[in-house]
Amino acid sequence: MSIRGIIDAISQTKTGSHCALTLGKKAAGFVDESMAKWLLSRFPILQRRQLRDICLEVIGDLDEFFLRVERHLQDDARLPPANPEMMGLRTDPFGPELARVPRTLALPLGLLMAGVHVNGLAGNDMWLARRSITHGSFAGYLDTLAGGLIKADQPMESCLWEEAWQESGATRRDVVRIHAGPTYRYWSSTDAGIARGYVHVFDFVLTASFRPVSADGSNDAFTKIPVSDVLAFIEGGIPIKPVSCLAIFDFLQRRGCLQNTPHSSAITDFLARHRIVKVG
Repeated sequence: MSIRGIIDAISQTKTGSHCALTLGKKAAGFVDESMAKWLLSRFPILQRRQLRDICLEVIGDLDEFFLRVERHLQDDARLPPANPEMMGLRTDPFGPELARVPRTLALPLGLLMAGVHVNGLAGNDMWLARRSITHGSFAGYLDTLAGGLIKADQPMESCLWEEAWQESGATRRDVVRIHAGPTYRYWSSTDAGIARGYVHVFDFVLTASFRPVSADGSNDAFTKIPVSDVLAFIEGGIPIKPVSCLAIFDFLQRRGCLQNTPHSSAITDFLARHRIVKVG
């Protein structure tokens, strides 16, 4: 995929065919018209607000509401079998968790999920992972060293080290220094629904002896690329998971690797539009 194609893939915005699911006055999810009609027919507590939006005014337990939605969608064969993982729903990447939601609802309801991505660095090189060919999404694609969604009730730091270990085998002993980068938002339409969320970027400066090995089988292989060659490698043929490029592009910009490249202006503008500034 070209750099322009990657940018376009995660820069999509709400269209007239999408209805907002709101908690209070903040959009917590987006669904297409078919899903909106289905929700309204099954759950009378959902009310239309203005224009095409649906106001999610749930009195009582939000966690139980989302579990009921999952059960009804499965009964109507609109969802795959249940995934036991529960994720935290947030409308603010730095704010509190508003509800625990089944992971299977993230795409069909376009729910906001927060996650982490780790740039793995060794001297002037960057480690890139190759996702397993049996992975449930983006099978065989390139990816950052590690990354994943933050589960319900899970502190971000816990998620960071869990994903680092599971996906690359990295532990605290393998990391010389950690840099916490910015947070970015993304939106991408998929066959299963809308992927929306926040990515917290981290850099791991790794020991010279570190060799990544996926502990959970989510990655099949790893490649160490000179930082100066990363953009060319991304465009070289093997597709890369688009959301992962938020972390990679951010690092390349901070390292000064975008200067005098054909993509400098496009990537710089893209990062500026998607970067979230923490207030307070």
